[in-house]
Amino acid sequence: MGSSLLRELSDQLSMVNRHIFGSEHNVDQQKIRVADLERRGQDATSSRTLLATFEQSLRLHHSHRDRILREMDG
Repeated sequence: MGSSLLRELSDQLSMVNRHIFGSEHNVDQQKIRVADLERRGQDATSSRTLLATFEQSLRLHHSHRDRILREMDG
């Protein structure tokens, strides 16, 4: 693997790791919001929908990271 490709993959890996960190934070914060709404007896439907979107985004970031790591190993 050429050094420029390796550098590009390394840059992509750094970026996706930042996205994972941010997505984990979003998921954690949204779980708190959902729990708070439910505890107060308020409708949390849209908040749960947003949580599901954040969780899907996190899964996609993990998949992207896995692909980058496989490419770096190959």
